[in-house]
Parts: sequence; C-alpha cells; structure tokens
Amino acid sequence: MRSHQERIKQLSACLIALNRHQEVEVLIKKYLKHDDGDGDLRYYLSLNYAREGKTEEALNELKVVLENGKGNEAAKKLAFKLLTYKAGLKIKNKDWKEASSALTLAIKYAPNTPDARKELSRFRKALPISYLKSGQREEAAEIWEEELRKNPSDLNLMHNLALLYYWWTLNLERENKNGSALEGINSDTFDRLWRKSIAYWTTLVHMDYFWKEWKGQREESCSIQINEEDIETLRHKFIEERFSKVFHDYIDHYKLKGSLDDSDRHEEYLTTLLLEAKSSACWKDALSIWRSTLKINIDKSIKRYELIRAIQEVEDGTACFGTDENCKTAKGCHWGRYCQSDRNRELFFNIPAGYQFFQECDMLLEAQKLIEILYETKPDHESIEKLRIYLHPQKLGRILVLIEERKNPEKAINEWQKLSEKVRNSVEGRYLYVLALIEKGRESSEQKDGIHDALNDWSIAKEDINKTIWIDTYHPFNKLLDTQQKKIDELVIEACEREAKKLKQAVQIDQAIRILEKGIKMTNNSSLKEHLSIFYCDEGDKKLKDKQFSAARGDFEKALSYNPGYIRAKRGIGTTYNNEAIDKNDPRQSIPLLETAMSYDSDSEVIKENLAGMYNQKAVEIVNSLNQYSDYQKFDEPVELLRKAARLLNPNVASDALDSLAHIQEWQLNDLKLPEGLYKTVLRNLWIASSGRRYRRGY
Repeated sequence: MRSHQERIKQLSACLIALNRHQEVEVLIKKYLKHDDGDGDLRYYLSLNYAREGKTEEALNELKVVLENGKGNEAAKKLAFKLLTYKAGLKIKNKDWKEASSALTLAIKYAPNTPDARKELSRFRKALPISYLKSGQREEAAEIWEEELRKNPSDLNLMHNLALLYYWWTLNLERENKNGSALEGINSDTFDRLWRKSIAYWTTLVHMDYFWKEWKGQREESCSIQINEEDIETLRHKFIEERFSKVFHDYIDHYKLKGSLDDSDRHEEYLTTLLLEAKSSACWKDALSIWRSTLKINIDKSIKRYELIRAIQEVEDGTACFGTDENCKTAKGCHWGRYCQSDRNRELFFNIPAGYQFFQECDMLLEAQKLIEILYETKPDHESIEKLRIYLHPQKLGRILVLIEERKNPEKAINEWQKLSEKVRNSVEGRYLYVLALIEKGRESSEQKDGIHDALNDWSIAKEDINKTIWIDTYHPFNKLLDTQQKKIDELVIEACEREAKKLKQAVQIDQAIRILEKGIKMTNNSSLKEHLSIFYCDEGDKKLKDKQFSAARGDFEKALSYNPGYIRAKRGIGTTYNNEAIDKNDPRQSIPLLETAMSYDSDSEVIKENLAGMYNQKAVEIVNSLNQYSDYQKFDEPVELLRKAARLLNPNVASDALDSLAHIQEWQLNDLKLPEGLYKTVLRNLWIASSGRRYRRGY
C-alpha cells in the first residue's frame, strides 16, 4: 500500500499531464506547509511551473531542491533545459549578463550526454565574443572572469582571458605610441590590463596540462605530430618574446621620445613580469610536496570559509571564521573583511600561479598563509623560502626581483629603505639588504676605480649577515645568509685578484698590496695571501737591489706573515742578511748577519761560502795577532772557526779528519792535492792554527 506521500506525487503527475496547473500548485503547496523537506514534491511543482511557462518560478523551486541536496537527475535535467532556454531569451534581448549567469548554472547541472554538450555549444562563445565584436571588452572580460571564479580550473576560460587582455592592451599601447587620442585611458588602465595579461599568461605557460591539451587539439585539428621539445621551446620563449621583448622595445622608444613616464611604466611591467615568472615557478615547485605535507587539501576547489577555517585550525587549533561575535572582538584578525562577504567563493590553488594572479583573483592572503604553514614544515625548501619573499604582503618579492633579475640594486635599496623598521629588521628584510649590497658591490667592482666601493659594500653586507645570524641563530633563512656570505668571499677574492693584477701591470704595487690586504682582512683567503706574499717579495727584491737591507727584510717578513714557510720570502730575508754582511766586510759584524741568513736559507751555497770565508778571515786575524809567547788556548777560537768553515764547505768531512790535521807534516798536507779554492785555504789555515796550538801545549 502506497504511502500518503507517494499518492500525492502520483496525483500531481496526473494533474500535470492534464495541464490542471492551478490544482497542482494548490495541492503541492498545501502539503509543503506541513513538510518542507521533500525534494520530489518541489520537483513536481517546478515541472508544473515549467509547463505553464513560468520559467523563473520553476528555477526558484529547483534551486531549493538542488541546494538541499535532495534533487535527483530529473531535477538537474529540468534545470538544465530551463536555464538554456532562459539564456537563449536573454541573448535575444541582449541581456548578456543574465545570459551568462544562466549559462554558468546550466553548465553546472548539464548531464553528461551528447545532446547536452550539443546544446551548450550553441552558447559557449556567444556572449563574450558578441561583446568583443561590439568593442565591449570590459563586459567580455567580466563574464569570463566571473565564470573563472566559479570554475578556476577551466583552462579555456583562462586562455580566453589571457588572449583578451594581451591583445587589448597591446592595441592600446600601439595607439598610445602613435599619438592617437585615448579618451578615458590613463596609466592606471594600462597597469591594470598588463597586470592581468601577465598573470594569466604566466600561469598558462607553467601549466603542464594546458600544453598537453593544447598539443592534442593542434594535432587533431592539423593532423600533424608535435614534438614535446617544440612545445618546451615555445613555452620557454613565449614570455620572452611576447612580453619581455615588447616591454624593452617600448622602454627604448619612449626614452628616445623623451616620454620618461611611459618608459618608467614599462620598466615596472618588466619587474611585474619577472616577479610573476619567478613566483609562479616556485609555487609550481612547492605544489609537488604539498600532497604529502600540507594538512589542508588544495587539490580541488574549496570554499573560502572552509579554507580559512582550516588555516585557523592549523595555526592555533581554533576556527572562529564567520561568527559575528568573534569578528567584533578579535584583534589583528587577517580575515575580517571576508567574514560578512564572499564566504562561499570557490578558491583554487592547485595551479602554478604567482603573486599577480593571486592578487588579481583576491586570493593573495590565503596564498601567503598557506606558504607560511608549509614553511613551518619545510623550512629548508628553497622554493618555499623564496615564496615567503615573493608573496610577502609588504611586496618584498618586488625588491628581490630588482636585485636578482633586474640587476638594479640602487633602486632595490631605495625601496627597501621605505619599508617599516620592523620589516627591514626582519630576517627576510635583512636578507634582501644583504643581496642588494652584494649586487651593488659586484657592479662597482666592474667599474674603473670601483673596487674600494665594492669592498665597502661587501664588508657592510658581511657585518649585517653576522649580526642577523647572531640575533636569530636558528632561523632557517640563516642557511641562505650563510650561502651569501660564501658568495661575498668568492666575489672579494675574484675582484681583489683581478684588480691587483691590473695594478701590477700598471706598476702600482703599493695600491695592489692595499687592495689585497683589504681582501684578506675580509676573507682570510689563502690565495690572496699567496698573491700578497709575491707582491711583498717583489717589493723586497727592489729594495734589496738598492741595498735597503732593513726595508727589504720588512717586506719579506710581511710576506712570511701572510704565508708562513714561503721559500721565496725566507730566501729573500737570507739574502738581505748575506748582502748586508758582504757590504760590511767586517767579520765581527758580518758573521752574526751571515749566521742569521743561514737560519732562513740553510741550503744557500752562496751564504755558506760567504760565512765560511768570514770564519776563515776572522780566524786568520786572530792567529796573526798571536806570537810565540801566546797561550795555546788563544788558538781555540780560530781552530773552532776554521772547523766550522770546513764543515760548511764540505758537510761530509769527518771530525777525526779535521783533528788529524794537527799531527801531519806540511808535505803531507800538500799531498792531499786539494783543488785551489776556499776549502783548501781553510784546511791549510786549520793545519797552521792546530799545529800552533799543539806546539804551545808541548805535544
């Protein structure tokens, strides 16, 4: 036995078939007063309205059915038919906005059938294209953007918007370039249009699945095979040729024309483009780790209030979003402006978008928060670290692009100085300042006489790094700061070596030495020390030639202080003592100098021979001062001096052999047949001194 509800449904269906519309309406509304939860009865009521031609009433009833989740496939099919019918009427009346809304809902409820797809194809291009044909670009863009907000993953919509904004803006720029009157068009209009064009195209360029679909469509329509390499080349060159080159051309044109405002405007577009390209690439990279890391599911679209609640729960375990009481009492809440509006907006983050895209789509705050959450989990991931700067609410990403991509550190520092003290002193703020100083120093180092400015900038940067790391020892950004510190050292070493080489060629050794000493003070680098040691030795050699023995030693000693064990410096010091000794030619003054020389250069045959000669000379002087009455002990010193001289000249001579000289005859000494020279002279003198001592001893 059928229930009362089933009997009402059956009766309603019969009355509808008989076109007894008023009776159906009375019957169903009477029942709905008692029970408003039955979707089937509302479906019959909407069907009744549709049969009467009351399209809006029918859609209102279907909306309740479908929103309550109790609608069936029949309700969706009916809604689809009514919406496409409504869209057709609105297009005839040129009510484009209402037609667009109807079509958007029709797509939502369209059954997956060939007939439904065929029906939708009638409207797909009608509205925006009609707007464009009539020159109403704003209206076309508004429709497409509204649809994109409802369905952010629709690649065709994004592609349409990218094309629309690009050619729209380019045409306006050409008119402006040619001096045509542009009524109502100002720099704000150009800025808005270029930003949107950059945002959409950059996202598409980084979208792998867009190009996969594009490749498939082209191959099908053109019946040709497209290589993956060609697609990658196209993607790589697209931004450069369609945007960067265009901006550079306009910059040059307006500079020549003297229109500096327009030239500056395109400089800004270049910065915006580069920021979008870098942030989009980093976001794409970050997406690869989110599925296994982030607790918030962003693989598909999510309502704004659901996302914000999820973010709040991850941040502090609470979720106050959307409650009037909490919104009124919360202090410093980021979400206040969303609490009473735009709650149900569908957001979509699983696309390789960048700063400008999120800003244009009013999703930047959520994107920033998502990155902060991910950063807590993956603080050492380079792309996530960079995204914290690229998406920073104080536009730190722009400053980073000015430094790294635009190579304009002066402008970057000027903009950095305009930041609040709190932001400047944050680790991210200090990091940007360090980067700017590094780049500024690099530029200076490549200019004539700019090395001192470069070293000054790099020195400040190193001090800032040390101060920042000391303040927050465990901050993940310290890894990046440490990398920059190493980069500074590399730049300092390279610049100092390059500059020192130039100065040496210009015979400006003193200046080269000062540059190298500054570099060593900053880096303590062994290569710079080696260069500096060479330069000091060169200076020492010059002074040595001029017999400036003390000054020369000072240079050689400085070389040793930077490069302990440096053979050339040691030999140089040895040579200064040797030459000074020879210059004095006085055994009592020369011997200490030569002995010191030996301590630095013990392998020098010249020093050995000179010292042996002085030993011999002093010994001879002592022996010649003695007479037949002199005590034998007076011979001890000359004997020892001569023995030292002999060992210097012949290290292999045995002590016994030297001792035996005192006991041989002169003819035996001559029989040794020694070659003429100092060694022979020393041995003969040693024989004389030893014999004299033995004679005076009496044995």
